[in-house]
Amino acid sequence: MLEWRRAGLSQVRVIGGRLGGRRLVTAQGTTTRPTADRVREALFSRLESRYGLSDATVLDIFAGTGALAIEAISRGAAGALCIENEKSALAVLRRNVSALELAGSLRIAAEDFRTVLRAQARAGAEFDGVFVDAPYAKGLTEEALELLDTGGLVAARGWVAVETARREKAQRRVGGLVLQREDEYGDTKLLLYERPGDAAGEARRGCDREQTGQMQPQRADEPGPEEKL
Repeated sequence: MLEWRRAGLSQVRVIGGRLGGRRLVTAQGTTTRPTADRVREALFSRLESRYGLSDATVLDIFAGTGALAIEAISRGAAGALCIENEKSALAVLRRNVSALELAGSLRIAAEDFRTVLRAQARAGAEFDGVFVDAPYAKGLTEEALELLDTGGLVAARGWVAVETARREKAQRRVGGLVLQREDEYGDTKLLLYERPGDAAGEARRGCDREQTGQMQPQRADEPGPEEKL
């Protein structure tokens, strides 16, 4: 029996790029929900044809195993920031990053996503693309989209790829983020938002004027050096 099965883990694979075919582990029986291979393949085919991933900087919110960020790096993205603070998912994410030797290009923030997004906005961060794969039906997708918009975290002509349940209704627009596509794969729905023009700067200026709230960091584990924001 393989070691990863003895540890209660299953596997998914990197689909394309320089790491294509490499295996990622994912914890069984946790809240993590890895994106199915065929859905990831459809998503990345669309992202590459519409935007390109070469030298992009990406943000993966609710990163889980890190499969989406790792796929982006495999296909040419320059770097990624993964946000994950669920303990078992975080352990698997760190394991995958170590196994693929991606510590130089993939950072992990083991805090509540609200804390990280607000900190990134204050630092003036901007991402070419964002993945949002939140737990279904908890309002977290909508909250993440609003923080991305008000924080000016999505670059002009940048994209936000959202995975949600098919039954959930998509917002056509969240501030400066405009829905471009809506595709269904079984019970899964993929949404693709885009920030046109230079709206990101206006959103950031608005964010600078608002309070960032009382949220304190919620550490799921003591981070390594690469996880400092």
